[in-house]
Amino acid sequence: MSRWLPERPWRLWVGRDALTLADATGQTRATLALDSATPDWAGAFARLAQAAALPAGTHVEATVSDDWARYAMLTVPEGTARADELRTLAGQRFEALFGLSPQTWRIEADWRTRGRIAACALPAALVTALRAPPAQAWRLRSAQPATWRLLAQHAGGIPRDAWVACAGEGGVCLLRLAAGRVTHVRRHLLAALPEGAALTALCDAERLREGDAAHVPLHLLGDWPG
Repeated sequence: MSRWLPERPWRLWVGRDALTLADATGQTRATLALDSATPDWAGAFARLAQAAALPAGTHVEATVSDDWARYAMLTVPEGTARADELRTLAGQRFEALFGLSPQTWRIEADWRTRGRIAACALPAALVTALRAPPAQAWRLRSAQPATWRLLAQHAGGIPRDAWVACAGEGGVCLLRLAAGRVTHVRRHLLAALPEGAALTALCDAERLREGDAAHVPLHLLGDWPG
């Protein structure tokens, strides 16, 4: 590839119970079963890269199933500006909501934003293995949970004021956008994706829970039935 053009990354999917690596053309090069109860991330990534014959140093873009992610809204207190203070507050919030130890989860958000901000946590061991894979199997270009990836990919087509339902592995993530910012996020664990009236009912219940009386559209992202 010309040195004047950026290298197209390979794409890694970190699923609930399997890993998939596709090359720059989108062709699947390797799939590997994953022990979701006690995942050995470093070992699994090494085996996956070997099975795919991944050239060392290849750029990789990773998307992580929402089954591995936890989402929450945080309120940044007035006068709190340092990133370490915000991370501490976020750790306390996620521990209270999900029982997560801040030492074993990596929480990310736009720490420059004030007021209410959306944050996401991923297992720290997973993030470490993605960023520093065994034998430098790849160079990580980006890593995002599935819902954040969908929002980024379709940002130009989503109304700035809307409810967004992201279909994912194991459930649906519902978000409220106001002036283009996420003001609410909640993931619903479901055995199957809802359709028609069931989806409408799920979204209406979320609007009611949040006291949102605004008449804004519902925007669907991801692989929905039909």
